[in-house]
Amino acid sequence: MFDNFHLPPLEQRTIAATLERGAQAHPDKVALIDTQSCLTYGELLDMSMRTAGALAQLGVARGDRVLLMFDNHVDFALAWFGLALLGAVEIPVNTAYKGALLAHVVDTSGATTVIAESHYLPRFDELSSRAALCRAIVRGEHPGRASLPIIDWLDVRGSGVAAIYRNTFRDVAGIIYTSGTTGPSKGVVTYEAHAYNYSTPVALGAPTHEDVSYVALPQFHVGGHMCGIYAAVIAGATAYVPARFSTTDFWDDVARVKATFATLVGAMVNFLLSEPASASDCATSLRRVALAPISGRTKEFLERFGIEGCSGYGSTEAASPLCVPLGAALVPFAIGWPRPDYEARVVDEDDQPVALGDVGELVIRPREPWTIMGGYAADSDKTLTAWRNLWYHTGDGVRQRSEDGQFILVDRLSDSIRRRGENISSYAVEAAINAHADVVDSAVVGVPDEDSGQEVLAIVVVHPNTTLDGLGLLEYLVDQLPHFMVPRYIRFVYEDFERSPSGKIRKDLLRSIGTNGAWDRRSADIRVTRDGLVRNADGPQ
Repeated sequence: MFDNFHLPPLEQRTIAATLERGAQAHPDKVALIDTQSCLTYGELLDMSMRTAGALAQLGVARGDRVLLMFDNHVDFALAWFGLALLGAVEIPVNTAYKGALLAHVVDTSGATTVIAESHYLPRFDELSSRAALCRAIVRGEHPGRASLPIIDWLDVRGSGVAAIYRNTFRDVAGIIYTSGTTGPSKGVVTYEAHAYNYSTPVALGAPTHEDVSYVALPQFHVGGHMCGIYAAVIAGATAYVPARFSTTDFWDDVARVKATFATLVGAMVNFLLSEPASASDCATSLRRVALAPISGRTKEFLERFGIEGCSGYGSTEAASPLCVPLGAALVPFAIGWPRPDYEARVVDEDDQPVALGDVGELVIRPREPWTIMGGYAADSDKTLTAWRNLWYHTGDGVRQRSEDGQFILVDRLSDSIRRRGENISSYAVEAAINAHADVVDSAVVGVPDEDSGQEVLAIVVVHPNTTLDGLGLLEYLVDQLPHFMVPRYIRFVYEDFERSPSGKIRKDLLRSIGTNGAWDRRSADIRVTRDGLVRNADGPQ
């Protein structure tokens, strides 16, 4: 299964060592490209070192924590690698975060510097006084006045005296925030070796040095960050970074850059399949894709476009410990077999192994040091809860097939909702809804959806005399939540939820009722975009 699996020694599993290997092996080969920029491997190392030098001149020091809130482009990787070569700690931030969600990241990360697009800078204005933030490095035109001292990104981008601090494999490379599926987002302390192990393409068998890899996922997301950019650089491939994934532009972009490999989430596959079939579908340059999850439509997608597929299981905390490599059968909801460098088990509530075929919680641990998370930033209690009895507890329910020992994902044990590749915290959505003056309580669950995987259903207990309706609550929530978290379905009720003996809401009962009687914003011709509500509009929502 993993006959060709081989990793370099731990000492070589760092960003600095990876960039140096690439620059030495193929300095003139294109490493990163977007619609505006192109960097060879030699230029990538040089520009990253000069960016590190410029950051050092500004006072950013080794170990400093730096928030990175960039859109998708080559400069994201340049900022990330510059921080790594300085020995600073990169903290990628979801570009949809604002308000309380962004404040939580700022407060718990201990960041002193922000590197952000100019259009995100106002979100930090109200947060600057409550944190250790002392400067903002801004890409794009910005106002002359702000709550933080502003440095232009163009004065930092590859403009300093070349500098490099060679982190060891056990140094902290970043703090990557989870989606907060069972509470507030947690900052995962990520070592250099952990980041390398998450990203290494060798377990899947793709990409290779011959590939042009289409990085469809946002770079703040571990899928775009690690499985996209870093995996391509480790392989010596070329990574193409579009501004965003677009169903209508995807195949044209693939053809234009001659992409041969891509990483896609389930919603992307569904949207691409929804386009009219063509006799030229199999003429694409794309040859291999990594897909997660494997669904009932995966085979249809691969056959229609003449593509090979691979898959696996990864999490911010645990790297990518299970894989379905190229050439293996793609079974719906399968997450593969443990890589040679990780162990995996399925256990009951007492952490005892369950019988083969029974459902339990997936727990994993590494066979090498420093290749799993170093804990949660500013949250030792949750670190101890997740990492107990010498195993990391994923919170995912799985079973193992008797036929071949492959692990099958059954359900999330937490209240996570996965919509179009984004993990959504029901806790965060409920907190936003409950802040409304007319709301008594709320419960948020995921409901199945053919296109999006899941959609968000909010059941809201309101005061008896309220005039609050679905549109009114929606107008309130678009200012409180990232667009992808805003519920599609809202059902108002006037009595409290049925609860367990411990007082927890019986969400299993709410899921069984589903969307019956719920207001549907799609039926009301309302879309939610990054910019707010759009009325009387068709298209994905």
